Amino acid sequence: IISKTYVETLAFLLCFQSLRSEYEGYHAKTILRCFVITITVYLSILSFHSYINIGMYMVMIIFIIMKQLQYYLNDKKKRPITVAMIYHLAGILLYQLGYASIFQILSLTQFIVILSYILERRAYER
Repeated sequence: IISKTYVETLAFLLCFQSLRSEYEGYHAKTILRCFVITITVYLSILSFHSYINIGMYMVMIIFIIMKQLQYYLNDKKKRPITVAMIYHLAGILLYQLGYASIFQILSLTQFIVILSYILERRAYER
């Protein structure tokens, strides 16, 4: 609200919540810790999204797609990955329409959620 990033905030919240419910990933032990982590991720993404070049975003998107496909292929329930793919397509479309900051927010949010999922899986396997 202070930084007048309403659209970016909405993009983050929609992407973060829908992907977190799909991929699960790290779960904080308390509600307060969950809130603090979510706010930290949100503020970090808003602060740094414009400093990353487009090549790095492309690397992140390739990584995200590979991990999403791996997740889908290994998932016994075969849950669809359409939510994530919609964010990819929407992000690319928005980038082409000149809304680079929304593309950046969506890409970074997906990257963080996938990374959380990977780290949680690795911790669980140990």
